[in-house]
Amino acid sequence: MGFVTKAEAYIISELKSTVMDRLHMGGSFLQQIPTVTVGGLPVAIKQAGLGAIGEQLGGVISQVQSAAGAITAITQNPMSLVEGAINSKIGDVSSKITAVTGKLSGGQLSALTNGITGIQNALTDFQAHTQLLSGQATSISDTIPDFNKLKDAGSNLSGLTGQSPDSFIANTASALFSETKLNNISNSLQYVVNNKLDQISRLDAITDAATITTLVNDCQLLINNHANTMNAVVDSDTHAFNEASNTLTSATTVVGMASQFTDTSSVGYALFNRIGTATAKTAFNTAAAVTET
Repeated sequence: MGFVTKAEAYIISELKSTVMDRLHMGGSFLQQIPTVTVGGLPVAIKQAGLGAIGEQLGGVISQVQSAAGAITAITQNPMSLVEGAINSKIGDVSSKITAVTGKLSGGQLSALTNGITGIQNALTDFQAHTQLLSGQATSISDTIPDFNKLKDAGSNLSGLTGQSPDSFIANTASALFSETKLNNISNSLQYVVNNKLDQISRLDAITDAATITTLVNDCQLLINNHANTMNAVVDSDTHAFNEASNTLTSATTVVGMASQFTDTSSVGYALFNRIGTATAKTAFNTAAAVTET
């Protein structure tokens, strides 16, 4: 690196400090002192200390430490009850399908059985998804969101792009707020699908064949739609998380370029001075000037 003026050195230092703080501290500037010890490690606390929450923190820390640091000690899956209800209703529907097997053709029985398999798989995937989002499990894939990935990515995005936490969570963890959708599925299985299967049980397989076909088609459509609803929530959350990750990567790249742009003797400066848009160069120069001031 060539000679860097005192002002340029200060700008570079400030920008790098900003990047590191926002990437590793979730966009929140922390003091080096004072600290608290959690699990034997010093953790910096925000300026002004812990305040009233300090009285409660000790108990929470003890609770977590007693569970070997597991986040499951202080979190829960808010969807577990309604997920359990749907699982129970799927079992009821499956039993009713078995009870009316004698009234169904081989194709009808296969269609309903495949529908049950599909909705059970969708529920299993949905349960696994909400377990990850609520901190009850950990994802081993960078593209599958979990509690820690959402927390870190959301904090960094809030610091670098200004996206609100509520907006981020609404897009990437909507499964945790899907009570209405899941309750509708549970009620439909219990009162609509079961009722149609009860009607089939009272019909004659030969003389009422047309009516049975209509009822079977109705049940199959409802079951498949409910499976699709749960799958769509999981897919939407996962897609939104990966889009957020891409946005975060782009944002940090821009900040890194801004840091390079302050060093007029760097390769980055020379290259960007050629390929950068006039708007970007003006913005970088303005940011550098403000920082210097």
